[in-house]
Amino acid sequence: DLYSFCTLLLLIVIMKSSLMTYARRSTLTCQRAMVSNKNTDNTTRVCVIGCGVAGLQTVRSMKARGNPVTAFDIAPTVGGVWRENYADFGLQVMKQLYEFPDFPNKKARWGSYPTGPMIQKYIEEFTDHYQLRDSLQLNTKVTSVKKNGDGWTITTAPAGGGAETTHEFDFLTVCTGMYGTKKDCPVQEGIKDFKGDLLHGVEFRDKTLAKDKNVVVIGGGKTAVDIAMTASGLAKSVLLLERNPHWPTPRMFGGVIPVQYIVNSRLGSFLVAAQSTPFPDASLRVRVGSKLAKPIAKPIFKLLEALFAFQLGLKGDFKPTAALIPDLYNCAYLITTSLKKKVASGAIKLTKGEAACLTANGMTLKDGTQVEADVVIYATGYQKSYRYLEDEVVKSLGIEDDGLYLHRYMLPQNVKNLAFVGSEVGTFSNVLTSGLQAEWLARHLSAGTLPSEEEINKGIAKHKEFCRSFMPKHPARASQVLLHQNHYHDVLLRDMGV
Repeated sequence: DLYSFCTLLLLIVIMKSSLMTYARRSTLTCQRAMVSNKNTDNTTRVCVIGCGVAGLQTVRSMKARGNPVTAFDIAPTVGGVWRENYADFGLQVMKQLYEFPDFPNKKARWGSYPTGPMIQKYIEEFTDHYQLRDSLQLNTKVTSVKKNGDGWTITTAPAGGGAETTHEFDFLTVCTGMYGTKKDCPVQEGIKDFKGDLLHGVEFRDKTLAKDKNVVVIGGGKTAVDIAMTASGLAKSVLLLERNPHWPTPRMFGGVIPVQYIVNSRLGSFLVAAQSTPFPDASLRVRVGSKLAKPIAKPIFKLLEALFAFQLGLKGDFKPTAALIPDLYNCAYLITTSLKKKVASGAIKLTKGEAACLTANGMTLKDGTQVEADVVIYATGYQKSYRYLEDEVVKSLGIEDDGLYLHRYMLPQNVKNLAFVGSEVGTFSNVLTSGLQAEWLARHLSAGTLPSEEEINKGIAKHKEFCRSFMPKHPARASQVLLHQNHYHDVLLRDMGV
């Protein structure tokens, strides 16, 4: 049948690919890089905003080269988004795709998907192992960030209130993550009339809120699916409302092939580049390989679409109409076949539509359908905020309606001694990516070899051309790397001479 044929063909394709994925290869390379070329004679004072996985790795790389570094975070402990989040949250990728380059998560089984609390504990162990806490100021709110010549004046205050303190730094690194402030509810009309509970996805921390209630979850991404799955075990009814269906990626292709062997294989990367466009400054091997793969790329991805649709039960209005690769750069997430089973059993009702207004006891959809709801959870994402920076700096960054374009996804135009690490880049191995970025930045900063203004501007121009050549327009387009992550990591490693 079609399912068996697709699975067999995919197995053949993967067996032709490298047995060791590039994610592991670049992890090992980064591990070697992070314990070599240390320099303890640097005096550049570095400020880091954020103590999540990106901020901690930046602190570690800067300390390793003798740079005086201080990281601030308003939270009482490290971890960022892993410190607390919605009920039953956890990794959507296998544990080996979310590990610090030289500190593997030995407590999680290979191929497992650790829970949020497990990842939080792992991050705290990393912090203690490398003795980073003496460089962290937790429970500290950054109230002002101002340019002071070529340096920065940072004003902070205790998170609970109190006297402000002013600090002077030579270099500022923003490590606040990909998730900014939560978006407002997409349905504003009737909010005051609604008698039930209305909350953003991140606020759904107590799943008993759904007990014996009619729950509506608005959204079509991972958070929406996770919340709907959690609520379905307690709620009277769960309706998952999505406006436009997107292609989800199954954790196991055909039920047998782990996603990493598709996402991170060399052949897979060449096929993606062939179907879209090669990554900026990619090697000659990548450019040639993507051209050679072009004749087979389109039929293979059509085959994948058929496999995904069959495996995940996507049909009718719920089968995406967009091509797989461009759509993944619009909304990428991994799921199991559990959602298909929940929908088939009636535990979750999947509905395509858009809310027009809230009513006292639910909502009205734009097609006139009345939906009963006691709890409405809108898992519609986040929006970037740069309000911690003074207006002149924000204006100089040149933020566009599809995001903030940066050289190597780190360095902005027109603003000296500022970098973003792990904040403006999205990949399937975010910990590894931010680790490579932190090491890249620390090496160049310590050696005095940061790119010139001309190099930065040229890099940003290539970045824009790359993203806009095939990705759908959306507010975070500038930050998307995703399936090109192998080739992005190549570029960073080559820049470092590793």
